[in-house]
Parts: sequence; C-alpha cells; structure tokens
Amino acid sequence: MRTFLKKLVGIVAGLLLTLYSCSTNAEQLGRPFIGVRLDPNPLPTLITRHLQLEPNAGLRIINIQRGGPADKAGLEKDDIIISFQGKTVMNMTLL
Repeated sequence: MRTFLKKLVGIVAGLLLTLYSCSTNAEQLGRPFIGVRLDPNPLPTLITRHLQLEPNAGLRIINIQRGGPADKAGLEKDDIIISFQGKTVMNMTLL
C-alpha cells in the first residue's frame, strides 16, 4: 500500500511540475497566457437567459493562477468570459 501511495504522489508531483513548466514556458515563448482554467461545459440555460447571451455563449472561470495576468487584471473564480478580441466566446477554441 505504501509503495502505491509513493508512486501516486510521484505521479501527481510530476504532473504538477509539468503543468507549471508549461505555463512558465508559454510566458517565456510569448504565447498568449492569461492564467485561468475554464469550465469546458456550456453555461446553464438559466445563466445565459439571465445575462441575455446567445445559447452556448460564454465560458466560466473555475480557477485563477495567483500572480498571473488574469489575477492582476482582477478576474475572479466564477467570472464569465463572453467575448475575446471583439468576438463572442462560444467555446475554448476561440481562446
């Protein structure tokens, strides 16, 4: 059981380091990087109706990277991105 837990912790730590280095490399290479994790699921119909959005428009932020551009800009968890560079956000492919 201990061996399994050690392997699991090693795998998780490796994944976290890989994700961190990918985000760091994206910044260094000049690729767009805003430091958010987005919910790939469509917004609930109740929210799109309330905000008067087109069906399937908008993406909800589920996590913000501390110190990243989104954090510095004041974005918060559960904010909804509805447009990017003047285009309506319908899914993550536009970002």
